[in-house]
Amino acid sequence: MAASYSDERSPLLRPGVQRIGRRTRLLVSGLALLLLFAGGAACVAIVLRLLRPGALSTITPLVLSEEYDAIVIGGGPAGSVVAKLLSDDPWRRVLLVEAGNASQTQLGGKVGRLNLLRALPSDLRRWQMENWTWEKALDIYLSIEDFDGPNSSYHSKQGFIRTSPPALALDMSREFIEACVELGIPRTADFNAPDGRYGAGYYHFNTRDGVRESAAKAFLGPILDSKTAESKRENFRLMLDTTVTHGEVIVTAGAINTPKILMLSGLGNQDALKKAGLPLKKHLPRVGMNLQDHPVIGMVFEYKSPRVVDLKADLDSYFTATNAKHTNVSSFGLFGSAGLSTGAFLIPPGATLPEIQLTLFPRKSEPHMSNSAGLDHMTEVVVTIALLHPLARSRVVLIHDENDYVDDNDIDDHLIPRVVSEIPDAKPEHLRHGDVWKISWAIGVVREIAAKLGAEITSPKDLNDWVFDNVFRNSHWVGSASMANSEEEGVVDNHLRVFGIQNLRVADASVIPLIPNGNVHSTVVMVANRAAQILREDEAEYRRQYDHEVII
Repeated sequence: MAASYSDERSPLLRPGVQRIGRRTRLLVSGLALLLLFAGGAACVAIVLRLLRPGALSTITPLVLSEEYDAIVIGGGPAGSVVAKLLSDDPWRRVLLVEAGNASQTQLGGKVGRLNLLRALPSDLRRWQMENWTWEKALDIYLSIEDFDGPNSSYHSKQGFIRTSPPALALDMSREFIEACVELGIPRTADFNAPDGRYGAGYYHFNTRDGVRESAAKAFLGPILDSKTAESKRENFRLMLDTTVTHGEVIVTAGAINTPKILMLSGLGNQDALKKAGLPLKKHLPRVGMNLQDHPVIGMVFEYKSPRVVDLKADLDSYFTATNAKHTNVSSFGLFGSAGLSTGAFLIPPGATLPEIQLTLFPRKSEPHMSNSAGLDHMTEVVVTIALLHPLARSRVVLIHDENDYVDDNDIDDHLIPRVVSEIPDAKPEHLRHGDVWKISWAIGVVREIAAKLGAEITSPKDLNDWVFDNVFRNSHWVGSASMANSEEEGVVDNHLRVFGIQNLRVADASVIPLIPNGNVHSTVVMVANRAAQILREDEAEYRRQYDHEVII
């Protein structure tokens, strides 16, 4: 059925501007900022190259021939937020393109531990980017939060995403906090409170009624049919099972795939593009560079009083709670929890802010350690040590998939992103010596909190070598298309516009210039919110200038 869009026109369209139609494989974008540079010319047509047309069973020629005012590439946390907020303007026709399907493993992102940790004021100051102040960030953090806890001036109950205390606090969690306190580490009631980050305490989680509250569920859920994923809004469309490599759009594909999209579009380091066999449109040397994570070490301990799990009883309790009219976060028990509840933030000697994050995993349930051998899941637990402000940097490169036949006319179909170190010949999970020292110091603290690391590791050198060999990724990727003041330093400006390219913005984790303190999901959602604000601010400034020109 044809879309019956509102007759209200974009406030940026000058009288007499004509919209241009295109065939199925073309999408005509009326993205508002196109007209900032078009000077009243007709909307510019952009081509989206669909890598897997055979999978587009839900996409009809009618939908593909529609015209849009904003095309958002990537339906993860950032894309879900940007697309929803832009579609709040009834005149703005929005297309969200997502490579996965409507399940939570794709739409909304497939990596997330549910922890809700905001950036710190010092993080925003370290960015040193105009338009990105702590005051603006805090306003957004509060606007997106629906806090299921006591009233507080630093929490909100009016937002989209539910934030809850842990659904399940085990005895070992309380014992962990008590052990920290005995060592002089303070107890903190709220890691997101002013001056509350340092110390040991319980995390808050993005769960509602015993289910993960992803950004897609919170922002897109109200405007999408839960069964068909079809839009309830006339000005919003969602394309699933679609891959896009070219186009003037708002890219929100994440810190790994956003650089891939930019490079496939000819934007990147000219030598890297030449090596990959890609044409060059604009030399942007920092595309894919500056990639950051919170490198992590996992320490395994034996817990002498493991909780006996009655899976049937826990599951029955969960389903009873889901059918109850009145519940609280603890009603859902084990199956309604994130599987963890406790952590601590430590300040190493010589530092002034927390540089180390500890997280207690009951049993061996840290997903990045899933291939570890010799662990008794009933008696052993994991304490992870994450470095919050690492010196080490990685980068995203494109390599040819060795399992595919490469057609010279279709070379970009077979390029896949890989994370490598910025240091030649170093492994992707490399660390700088300063990073290793901080983690080694934290290991000493954790040893005192819990038990022993291993009798064979005793000397400082052995410990440092062990850290080098056992560090692993935390999937908190940011920074690969970072904000900066010039294209020599980054990829986008403080308005998230790609340097030297009109009408192309990035609005996801990749624009974050320096990784924030703690889990990054809430900051990615904040960045996406701020992106929508900035786009509207730019539109308002354009209207002001145009109205002034008309008056003169």
